[in-house]
Amino acid sequence: MCFKALLVGLALLLGGCNRVYSHQPLFHDATGLPAIRAGTWQWGGPHSITTPVRSSFRIRADGRMLLIDRDGSPRRMRLFPGDPLIVQMSPAPHETGYFYFGARVRTRDASGRATGLSVWPVDCGPPPGDGGPEQFVSPTPFPDLLVDGDNCLAWTPEAVRNAARASEALEPAMDLVWRPVRARRAPGR
Repeated sequence: MCFKALLVGLALLLGGCNRVYSHQPLFHDATGLPAIRAGTWQWGGPHSITTPVRSSFRIRADGRMLLIDRDGSPRRMRLFPGDPLIVQMSPAPHETGYFYFGARVRTRDASGRATGLSVWPVDCGPPPGDGGPEQFVSPTPFPDLLVDGDNCLAWTPEAVRNAARASEALEPAMDLVWRPVRARRAPGR
C-alpha cells in the first residue's frame, strides 16, 4: 500500500509513509557536487513510472532544484554530494519536516555533466510487510533513526546517507532526465 502511495507521492513529491525526515535541514555544504546540466529536468526514461502527473524540475548547476507541483506550488530541494547523492526537500506549508531522497548519476553529456539521475526515497527500514492496516512504518528501522508516527526521524547526515544506501535496494528508483528546451521563434519569423 505504501509503495503504490509512494509512486504517486514521489511524482508529486508529497511524501509517503516509512520515510526519513528531519525537523531541520541536515545537509548544508554542496562542495564537491558532480557537474550537473542546468535546465529543465523531467521524470522519464526506462526506469520511470507512468503517471498522468506532469511535473518538471528546474535544476541549477549548484544543485538547487525547484519543482512546480501539479497545483502550481513550488517545492524547493537541493542536491548534495556523497555516495549516494542526497536530495533534501524543504517542507511544504502543510509539512513540518525535511524529507530525503537518494540519487545516483546515470548518464552524462559529452562535457561530463550529469543529464540523468536515478532517484529513490530514503526509507526508515525494510517495508512494514503484513503488519496489519495500521502498520505503515518498518518494525526494524535502520540504525540511528527513531520511529515517529508513520515515518522516521534522523538527527545526522550520516544516518540519512546510511539509510539512503540501504533503501536503494528496497524499492525501484525513478529516472529524472535533463530535457533540452527548444528556442521559440518570434511571431512572424
